Amino acid sequence: MNIPALVVVLNLKGIKTLFHANTVQTSCTFLGAGGLASRGYVERNGLPQTPQSSDDTDKAMGVWNDVFLDTDDIHWRSKSPNAYGPVLFQIDVAALNKLPVGSDIRITKKNPLYWGPGEPDSARLFKDVAEVDKDLVKGRFEQMIMVRTPAALLPFPVTPVQIALDNPQRTLSDGSDAFQTASGLLNQAGNAAQRRVALTPHVCRADCKCKETYAAKGDLDGWFK
Repeated sequence: MNIPALVVVLNLKGIKTLFHANTVQTSCTFLGAGGLASRGYVERNGLPQTPQSSDDTDKAMGVWNDVFLDTDDIHWRSKSPNAYGPVLFQIDVAALNKLPVGSDIRITKKNPLYWGPGEPDSARLFKDVAEVDKDLVKGRFEQMIMVRTPAALLPFPVTPVQIALDNPQRTLSDGSDAFQTASGLLNQAGNAAQRRVALTPHVCRADCKCKETYAAKGDLDGWFK
């Protein structure tokens, strides 16, 4: 897809920022690697990442080496925690213009989990920028931006890495505060990689139900440690 033309269209649709949510463990791996890494990159390099139920499907559908981005903050839009984790990376859409040579961008029409066998690409993916301009809607969950670079990693910009972190107002199994533990681990990973991190609590809508959702969850260690 023509990346500069795509960036123009995204801006016209009010999509100035792209989002990627994950667990604290996987996010610390990203900070050490220097960018948002595909599941394939992390696996090949023997780095830690939290398993996802979509892993086998992503491999089968050929998207294991892609980095997935959303066009809106799903936690904010859905008034519920993001299913992929409490750490939300925020990337300026202009960063797409600085992708390494040989990079490509595709945008899904539906989640690869629901791609049928033998289904044509026209049912799975937007074919070009013109179709994106016509049919892409900001915040539509199934419409995900997939970035593929030669290294299978989307490098962080030089500016501080922007992270919003959920505060469930709960403790972990060891009695520590979930938000404080997670923020400490993320900052530690950034410092170890000599990478500046701008970490703030996630800003919710007034009627967000995330606190109730977190209160009803079991052990949060897998998300916040």
